[in-house]
Amino acid sequence: MPKMPNGLPDISQYRYTGAYELAVPLIENCNMACEFCFENQCHQHPPITKEGVLEVLPIVLDYMRPIVATGKFKSIDLKLWGGELLYDALPDWLFDVYRYFVDELKKELKLPFTIVFLSNGMFWNYERVDKLLCDLGAHISLSYDPVGRFKNEKQRKHFQETVDHYLANGYLESISITLTKPTIAAYIRDDKMYNNFPRTLQTIVNFYVPNNQWQKYVPSAQDYYDFYMWAIHHRFFNIDVITSIMYYMIPEQHKNIVTMCNCKEATQYLSWAKKCSDNCIERVLDLDPQEHFYGKYADEVNEENHFEVRSSLSRFKNGCIYCEHFGKCTMMCPTAILFKEYDAAFCPIKKAYESITPDDIEAFKDWEEMVKRKDDKK
Repeated sequence: MPKMPNGLPDISQYRYTGAYELAVPLIENCNMACEFCFENQCHQHPPITKEGVLEVLPIVLDYMRPIVATGKFKSIDLKLWGGELLYDALPDWLFDVYRYFVDELKKELKLPFTIVFLSNGMFWNYERVDKLLCDLGAHISLSYDPVGRFKNEKQRKHFQETVDHYLANGYLESISITLTKPTIAAYIRDDKMYNNFPRTLQTIVNFYVPNNQWQKYVPSAQDYYDFYMWAIHHRFFNIDVITSIMYYMIPEQHKNIVTMCNCKEATQYLSWAKKCSDNCIERVLDLDPQEHFYGKYADEVNEENHFEVRSSLSRFKNGCIYCEHFGKCTMMCPTAILFKEYDAAFCPIKKAYESITPDDIEAFKDWEEMVKRKDDKK
């Protein structure tokens, strides 16, 4: 067990689901400059080389072999991201490196894989990407946000074209969104593009990791609660955090609740740092972890205990350990809660539980049946 800072108990929770989520950024380069990105729109990146991309491979394998050997996991959910892995200006040989990387992981780890490329959708060479996905048996997840992402209407229109293309050919696994104060407001104001996405297509929530624009983008507890209730009232049960909130309301579905940001099953490898880590706080370029996240415990946080420290501090701050829902609740991202400027005035998820009506639960069950019918047709 990791050594905890003096006076801080380990109240972290590991909920093993049978699948290990392995997130690996292969390049830093990106063709967009999203205002809320935790890399703070940094573009000072080294040239892309085969050796540079593959330097993380032995690190991943060394880390994953003992995890696979425990026998706790039946499969690996591999998420590949950047940067942006798929934009048109990248060389063709790089796509062969992606193939090699995945093939080596599968060969060495000998477990079933699901493979998803995370993308901003700003590429036009669909043929090259389609072939990559087909060759690897992979899917794509497209990142959407109504505010702070697209620079003009041309980009917004092309994103919709990309969504339509990958819906039509069956490669689109999910839409990914980031919850910031402005994006939450945009959804609640009735964002037309998001409203037109299929309600059976999963939406994956990313909680905002503060960057140097945090004063503009950090949501409040009320913002989160407003988003959850907007989604429930408008029947967006395909949003992953909403799915788990609704599962909590149905006792026989508790086994399906997903703990948001379960970092013990979602290891991210920072290849350009030549180390592996799942501590997204380290990626916040302009914020001092001691001042903004860990407070008096900063000097006692290390690679071995940062998940446990982050989890425990955030659960105390949010009031989780005193809550009757603790232990089964989906909970929020520890990093989002732990940020000093986040005011945990109340728990938005607990308040959502108290606001859900029997009609909401029945509507959720109807949505589940709709998803099941769609899956049965595949």
